[in-house]
Amino acid sequence: MEDKAQNLRVLAVWALSPYASQVIPSPINVMTHYGKMLAPSSVHTVHRAVGRAMTRRLTLARVLLVAGLLVGLVSWWESVGHIGDPAFTLPATFPLGPTHGWYHVFREVCKDVAEMAVFLAVFFGPPSLRTRGTWWLIFVLMLGYYAPFWIGEPFLPALSAPNTIAHVIHTVMAALSLAALFVGRSAFIFKVEKLS
Repeated sequence: MEDKAQNLRVLAVWALSPYASQVIPSPINVMTHYGKMLAPSSVHTVHRAVGRAMTRRLTLARVLLVAGLLVGLVSWWESVGHIGDPAFTLPATFPLGPTHGWYHVFREVCKDVAEMAVFLAVFFGPPSLRTRGTWWLIFVLMLGYYAPFWIGEPFLPALSAPNTIAHVIHTVMAALSLAALFVGRSAFIFKVEKLS
């Protein structure tokens, strides 16, 4: 039992080290920077443990993502409510017409649906969708989705949340979704080989 625990510790150190590759090879071939070889008898045990740990992290990441998106639907629905609302019109002298702002809000809510669909497809889709490259793409999409809640405010105070409740919703939805991406990172980086 002590050998199995040691082998798991060795593989964990290796997996978190800069020497880890995209695919976790057969543990018998893995030598950590400590110089400890994994015992051949523990190959299946180590692979099962690594697979279970990655599955648990991905499950937690999925829960965090869904929670973040559900919280975000409050803000999204507020935006949808601006479309067609006479209180959200531009001055009558605006060259493109007083309702042109609705068009921009409509574009925003459609873009938001597309981004949420991509997040869900990658997190819940087949493992082949989760790669290092898609992790970075999702990271960039999340920055583009959430950063506008705050990045405009230093330059123009009007580009900020209209009230404390909106600010809290934006913070919670961004924190949960970004936490999901970082918690689930191992599912994008490592692929455990099937053992015969």
